[in-house]
Amino acid sequence: MADFLVLLGSDPTRRRRLAGAWGARVSWRDGLGSGSLEGPGWSVAWSCGPQAPVDHWTDGRRAALVLGDALDGDRGAGDAHAFARSVDSPADPGGLDGYFAALCVDDDGIVVVSDVLGLYPIHWSEPAPDDAGTPFAVSSVAWAADPGPGASALDPHGLVGTLMMHGTADGQTLLPGVSRVPAGHALTRRHGRTRVVPVLDLPEAESFRDAAPEVQDAHLHDALRRAIRRHTEPADEPGILRTGGRDSRMLADLMVRRGGRPVARTVGRPGDHEVRLARRVARRLGLAHDVRTLPESAFLDGLRAHVRMDSLTSGAAHAYWWGAPEVFAELPDRTVTGHLFDVVAGGALRYSGTREFGMDLPWEEAFALERRAGVDDDLLASLKADPGGAHRTRLAATLEAEYRSHPVHQRLWRWMMAHYCRFHIGCVLRPISYATWPIVPVLDRELLRIAASLDSRAVANRTGQDRMLLRFHPELAGIPHVMENGDPARALRASPWASFAAWSRARLRRPAVTPRPDDRRFVWRNTDFGNPGWRRAREAVEPMRPLVQRLFADGPLDQCWPPPDGRPRRVDFASQQGPKLLLGLALWLSGGEEASTPWAR
Repeated sequence: MADFLVLLGSDPTRRRRLAGAWGARVSWRDGLGSGSLEGPGWSVAWSCGPQAPVDHWTDGRRAALVLGDALDGDRGAGDAHAFARSVDSPADPGGLDGYFAALCVDDDGIVVVSDVLGLYPIHWSEPAPDDAGTPFAVSSVAWAADPGPGASALDPHGLVGTLMMHGTADGQTLLPGVSRVPAGHALTRRHGRTRVVPVLDLPEAESFRDAAPEVQDAHLHDALRRAIRRHTEPADEPGILRTGGRDSRMLADLMVRRGGRPVARTVGRPGDHEVRLARRVARRLGLAHDVRTLPESAFLDGLRAHVRMDSLTSGAAHAYWWGAPEVFAELPDRTVTGHLFDVVAGGALRYSGTREFGMDLPWEEAFALERRAGVDDDLLASLKADPGGAHRTRLAATLEAEYRSHPVHQRLWRWMMAHYCRFHIGCVLRPISYATWPIVPVLDRELLRIAASLDSRAVANRTGQDRMLLRFHPELAGIPHVMENGDPARALRASPWASFAAWSRARLRRPAVTPRPDDRRFVWRNTDFGNPGWRRAREAVEPMRPLVQRLFADGPLDQCWPPPDGRPRRVDFASQQGPKLLLGLALWLSGGEEASTPWAR
């Protein structure tokens, strides 16, 4: 990963002081590279992993920085100088693909563009009206640009949004005056005026709605093939993260067919279902495959790093990945991941409630679906910073307006891509990229537009993805796969509907099982709040519980965040995210063990 900082202000001494504070914050592990550029009224700095692609340019009057692979359609990767030429006017930024951030700065302002779904984090901090000397700050890291006596207070709207939506909602972070660019938008500032502008333009009509399912499958599969071609080079022999599921096997086969020989890696233990099936797929494709085990220390170390770097702007559910960059070491410079593949290409978020309502799920049910991963309602209602629930009401109204602004047939899909999916992988891509830069093929405008044009019914419940595997990758469809929760599933049958129906019946019969330390499902074993790693983190953070308790009225905190020897009331993926968020909040309020912070009072 390459973290960056831009400061706009006329006082170079103040800029250097703030840049030094930012550098101390992001230097969280050994072996990072760094660089900086300086102009009359601006400063640019970055810190990055050894394999992060970074390109920079300056003529002394202005500067440009590109972090990651900002692909300019079929013309290939864009460089910093070319990006600077493209933003000579304050026009809305154009169409770049890939996992990246690109910026251009001069004395008049800045343009910052992120990937089309806003997965690369961008935060900004406006100077206080009565302090014109404070620089305007833009950074990938959420931090208080110039903490003063008033910075000890949490922003109440940001706190409510974080607890309600397990991450930044409505753009406001926990820090007063610090905002995050929403998904699918970019940031521009010119002559003291800041704008957040949309960069993702999806079609509003399902133009393939009347096409036969096999025709829609062919369009989507062809778009996937082209995305792989655009985002990878066969000569580079990129790596691929393998899980044993449907997403990564399809991506691996597409990479092999274009002439590459990717190096496959699976995180887990040799006996895991994911590892066992990933090995079979790698053997069928003739790929080298190795396995790395997540260290138990990753949970506490990862939570500390996540709190320090992200200030809980993307929840804390997968914070343990921050403690595990070493498991990705020795992979090639570029590594393909299947993150969001099931959402964009598999229809994974097009099924909830679609039996009766299609994608126009009633707002109350869509909101409840997203709220599962926040803290419990009774705890949220006891928040002292929101007496009477004014912030909750305002936030819910803002989110409802956003939901209803999408085309009816895309409401649930697009809204949850902007919120749930951003949280879901926010703690995954960044730590991966400190060891190898992640290629996420679905961060491709053409692929997103094709996916949005498909009939939601044709791809719902991943049936479209199953059809594509059976038709275009039959040799891999015959190998059993793991489901989203890590349970093994039989090989796909000739009828994807039959495959889904059989899995649904089995799922309904299967009782809820508390994961054990020796569970063969990697995803459950490492997500479970009661596993040894999370329990160690809970024990270390337990003395900080009173810091969180001060935020709430007496009552339900212990029920939502149980002590280390207890378990959450519900054992499922979503309901365990609230307790992890409170765990991270306690560590954040305490200053982490990394450095003292002005808000830990």
